Amino acid sequence: MRKAALLLACTVSLSAFAADVAGKWNAVAQDPSGTEIKAELSLKLDGGKLSGTMGGPEGTIQLESIEFKDNVLTYKLDYGGTPVTVKMTLNGDKLKGNYTTDGGDSGPIEATRIVEKAAATASPVAGDWKVTTAGPDGSPIKLLLTLKQEDSKWSGQIVIEEYGMTVPLADIKVDGRGFTCNVPTDQGTYALEAKVSDEKIEGTSTSPDGTKNKLTGTR
Repeated sequence: MRKAALLLACTVSLSAFAADVAGKWNAVAQDPSGTEIKAELSLKLDGGKLSGTMGGPEGTIQLESIEFKDNVLTYKLDYGGTPVTVKMTLNGDKLKGNYTTDGGDSGPIEATRIVEKAAATASPVAGDWKVTTAGPDGSPIKLLLTLKQEDSKWSGQIVIEEYGMTVPLADIKVDGRGFTCNVPTDQGTYALEAKVSDEKIEGTSTSPDGTKNKLTGTR
């Protein structure tokens, strides 16, 4: 029982160390003539074992005999029919070392970890909104307000089906659950300011002459 526990502890420990090197890396090697060879090194940890590939202009190569021990990564691959052994030491988000071929060639190789961008949290402001406000003559007007978020950039439009109009939004600013934007038209620029609460928006629409009207909407 004690031996089994020790074996399990060692396996977990090795998996934890291997997790340090798992992920994607931008690798650069130099051939004997000094030419740089760039590739993407991808290492995956599954069931405590590492697997991986090297991808470049010539395609993707499966790695073999992958081992990560004492902060040193070693693996083998077949590069255009030539067996190659790579050995690199991990230092933070860098791998650095050398490669050797069965033919006796060798050279430096290093890799930098590719940090995946965190997915942007969807803003409560983003989406399609059925909005009612006052038109130029003061009578109620219905429109579809669309706000789109791509990373930290915002875009959007207003569709007024009654008049067959689609107007792109300008100067969109979002702060938490609140937003402001401008609606440029032939009659001047309308300014919208509203806040989102419980899948509803409420705010004001300011016409080019400064008249403020209530703005309400739902998804």
